[in-house]
Amino acid sequence: MEHFLSGLFFGLIAGASPGPLSVLVITETLKNNRRAGFLVAIAPAVTDIPIIIFTVVVLSYMHNTNFLMAVISFAGAIFLIYLGIQTIKIKGVSIEGRERSNAALKKGMITNILSPHPYMFWLLVGTPLLFKAYQSALMQAVYFLIGFYLLLISSKMLLAIISEKSRKFMQSRVYVSVMRVLGLVLLVFAAILLKDGLAYLKT
Repeated sequence: MEHFLSGLFFGLIAGASPGPLSVLVITETLKNNRRAGFLVAIAPAVTDIPIIIFTVVVLSYMHNTNFLMAVISFAGAIFLIYLGIQTIKIKGVSIEGRERSNAALKKGMITNILSPHPYMFWLLVGTPLLFKAYQSALMQAVYFLIGFYLLLISSKMLLAIISEKSRKFMQSRVYVSVMRVLGLVLLVFAAILLKDGLAYLKT
């Protein structure tokens, strides 16, 4: 129960924290529908599997990961710049122009895999806690992961539901303005990733 509650706690923090994935949940929900937002929300459950394996290997064999984190940060910044520009260019809602839902999942997966945040979490917090739980019993580690992704995904899905409630604005100038602001937010996150990448290279 201790490790399950720990997973719930960190999952809630990760899910409720603002970041590129949260912004993408909102934009995909508004551009398409709740299901698209849900698909973005479950992206970490797919992309985190190789990330967890990667962090376990890194902690076992590597001493300096700064260069690798810099590369991930730069790649993530480039992708967020692309998403930000696409979001800013939105002029309104077109039912015929909605993207296929699997495109939303693909965007979510790319955004998560190219963001240094999940790598940093699993390197600095998640994997050590996972090791600690595993030392008690294999199922304790499983409970930690279940708790973590239960609240991580649930909180992102709740964000999609809340976003969909505002679809009344989608035919108005307010909607276009909101989307442009969200696009700018994505560009801000891109700038932060670029800054982080440069910081990693300097250390």
